[in-house]
Amino acid sequence: MTIEKIFFTGNVMEIFIRDIAVINPRERHKERFEEVVESIRRVGLLKPILVNSYYLEEEGKYELLCGEGRLLACKRLGHEKILAEVINCSRESGYVISLVENMARKKYTTIELARLIYNLHQKGATLQDLSKIINRSTSFITYYLRLMKDGEERLIKAVEENRLPISVAARIASSPNEKVQDILMEAIEQKLISGNDVHKVRKLVEARMGGKKRLSGKDKKKGDSEPEIPLSLNELKKDFRTTIRKQEEYIQKCKQLENTVSLLQGFIETLLNAETFNQLIINEGITIP
Repeated sequence: MTIEKIFFTGNVMEIFIRDIAVINPRERHKERFEEVVESIRRVGLLKPILVNSYYLEEEGKYELLCGEGRLLACKRLGHEKILAEVINCSRESGYVISLVENMARKKYTTIELARLIYNLHQKGATLQDLSKIINRSTSFITYYLRLMKDGEERLIKAVEENRLPISVAARIASSPNEKVQDILMEAIEQKLISGNDVHKVRKLVEARMGGKKRLSGKDKKKGDSEPEIPLSLNELKKDFRTTIRKQEEYIQKCKQLENTVSLLQGFIETLLNAETFNQLIINEGITIP
């Protein structure tokens, strides 16, 4: 998808409302819409709508890019014509203009923005295109796309309710297994793990979700089926405790080894500083590097 540069020439004219097609209709806030109707009734239309004439000759309609509320308000008031700024661009670029205009006027929720980004990506916009459109990094956009592509309703609902950052939801959604997603969600909600731990924990859970317990070499026979290991949040807690215990044991062994090396180093230094030991080395013809 190529985002072309659009030039607004100030080509404003009155056009028939019946000649305008709304290609991306949106739900309207009822009270806000009634305010727009009343404002136009009292003082008239203060700002022209924006339409695209690129497909006018082919389809006989202008395509609305911005100003659906104003258009519907004028229609409600019985107006036959409306003041519009007319530009000429491809449908893809028109969609981008519509999105940018709406973003400037409305504060989108996290999930609304995710859906808009996903729709643009489906229409062919690259990560770089999207980065320019919404002025965010490509990694940020990747989170949104991943959530919309792989996420399920529980994750999306958690983001909408501000219970889960979208970056964490996207990491959870990256697992193709719904059971893994459920366990990660429970772990987050019960504060067992943080968002930064999701990737590591997902690997752990997916390994367990293999549901297999390998038999030792001497016990395993060819053709033996491997027993299932039930996976639940309690099992995950056990895995955490086991992992933590192993890490603590490893740290303890490292400290013991460090102490042993330190003692040996001190013993060798003491020997090298001893006059009798140095004399013994000389007598034996030993060279110490």
